[in-house]
Amino acid sequence: MSSTPRATVRHAIIPCIGAVELLPIGGVPMIEWVVRECAASGTSDLGIVTGKDLDAVRSLIAPRVGSPGFPLRIEFFEGEAFSDALDHGREFAGEAPLGLAMPTHLFVGDAPGLAQVVESYYRTGKNVAGVVGDFATDEVDLSPVLDHVVGRYLIAPHAWTVIADVSEESDMVRALVGAHCMIGRRMRGQFLDVTFPEGRADASRFGLRPPRPSTPTGRIVE
Repeated sequence: MSSTPRATVRHAIIPCIGAVELLPIGGVPMIEWVVRECAASGTSDLGIVTGKDLDAVRSLIAPRVGSPGFPLRIEFFEGEAFSDALDHGREFAGEAPLGLAMPTHLFVGDAPGLAQVVESYYRTGKNVAGVVGDFATDEVDLSPVLDHVVGRYLIAPHAWTVIADVSEESDMVRALVGAHCMIGRRMRGQFLDVTFPEGRADASRFGLRPPRPSTPTGRIVE
């Protein structure tokens, strides 16, 4: 009796470029929520890109590498811009797909946010961006709903030639949509935008808990 292979993406990157990633959400630093989400999504190799807070982020996360709820390997890279995160992510993942998680967007629900875009990648073989809104299906045409995109992505190995020169998150999405190789994934659960103080205050009122492992299953797409 055979079982369906567990479809996971080994590598992910977190761009900490907003100087807010160490602020607490429900008593836990913002970056820690996303590190735990990546681990719960099946990430074993995580890269964190940050600038002036590099030492503080490393001091918080590095001692817990491999402990329950944390990836087995975490590397820290210096960078000030989204383009730096893409450059490090490309080198970090090599020829493998790469998860990309923006730490100012959090998801609370029955499946970790990154795991959901991974699932759609394995169903379709395309690059994936998370979207929030009222959609009829899990996979969504991104062209008319670019303003619904939220900070969870799956970058396929073939995408790097398309996004080689992009400098912003929105530029990356537009380039991949323009090349007809990116779809949206309707995100389940509560979306929390903690970019600004009012969003962080709202999120801290939720009964947050670390995401539970919920790696999706599916056919491996070459």
